[in-house]
Amino acid sequence: MNVIISINPPYTQMIFSGYKLHEFRKKVIKGMDVGYPLEDIKAYIYETKNKGGCGKVVGEVDVLGSYKLHYRVRKKMDTELVNERFAFIKDLYLRWCEIKGIAPNMNEGWFKSKKFYAYQQEIGFFGDNDCLSCNYALILHNHQKYKNAKEILEYSNLKGLPLQRPPQNMLRVLTQN
Repeated sequence: MNVIISINPPYTQMIFSGYKLHEFRKKVIKGMDVGYPLEDIKAYIYETKNKGGCGKVVGEVDVLGSYKLHYRVRKKMDTELVNERFAFIKDLYLRWCEIKGIAPNMNEGWFKSKKFYAYQQEIGFFGDNDCLSCNYALILHNHQKYKNAKEILEYSNLKGLPLQRPPQNMLRVLTQN
């Protein structure tokens, strides 16, 4: 499966530098919500024009899996979802420690660290007003930034027609034209 994901410039730069290892979304395409591992999902990164972005496809990443976080669930909390959120935060903490080159403190570090909390804010885990607003965390791997950004017209929808505009969130596409 190939998808184009629209991402704002500060986050695209963090992804390609290896600092941001997850992409957070309220909604994902069917098939990306099944957990881990996901097979053969290539995500083309469209950098939005917001905040000085170029408005082009600037690179690609593999999506290895996803965590279901579902922070906006209206019914009583499901133990399985709580466990998945806990597993995600733990994984995020361990990856952050690896990026920073510090030893993890599993007794209290991942939920008491102000620096880890700041990292979560920086990579977009929290929405507006420090509210947890994402339902999915996509696990990104093998990021590749293009030397020359590509126009959106170089990609086709599933009917084979060139894309006329970028997706607001994400869109399944055929491979690049």
